[in-house]
Amino acid sequence: MRHTQTVGHTYPGIATVYDIGESWLATQGQGGHRLQAICLTGIAPAPMPVKAVAKAGPGLVRPDGCALSTTSKKPKLLLFAQIHPREIATGELMWRWIDYLADGYGLDPDATAILDSTEVWIVPVANPDGVDVVATDVDQPRFQRKNVDDTEPSCASEDEGNSRGVDLERNFWSTCTPTGIT
Repeated sequence: MRHTQTVGHTYPGIATVYDIGESWLATQGQGGHRLQAICLTGIAPAPMPVKAVAKAGPGLVRPDGCALSTTSKKPKLLLFAQIHPREIATGELMWRWIDYLADGYGLDPDATAILDSTEVWIVPVANPDGVDVVATDVDQPRFQRKNVDDTEPSCASEDEGNSRGVDLERNFWSTCTPTGIT
């Protein structure tokens, strides 16, 4: 998550980082991680050259949006990545997308157009505890799909038998019960 903070500090005029809670292990006092979301959006109209706006210090210029609010002048795009920790490429793609938008604002016409018209909200790693499990042994990474919640009830899915944990994608809108997923 340090990368998210770096982008927020480097581009305070277009990037806002939010702490959105704790991973499961952190909620149990067993290490874990803080979860972060980054919002990227442009300034319209820009009071100075666009690239200077992106790097302007806090208080000088604020993004046109990125407030924790249901109302905004711009539409919001929300992206979650690495919900399944074994899908390593999704997190990497989000880090690169963040960099493309932040580094390209004011230089790349597509990145500038996207941020001037949209609030792009990204949670680059939605399951950091699971990512730690996958990365534990680089020579033989575990095929971790769920988070590491080992309490009852465990959400079992058809293709995983009775493996413990919660599949954060399949259970995104549902809850776990002792008999499965509702």
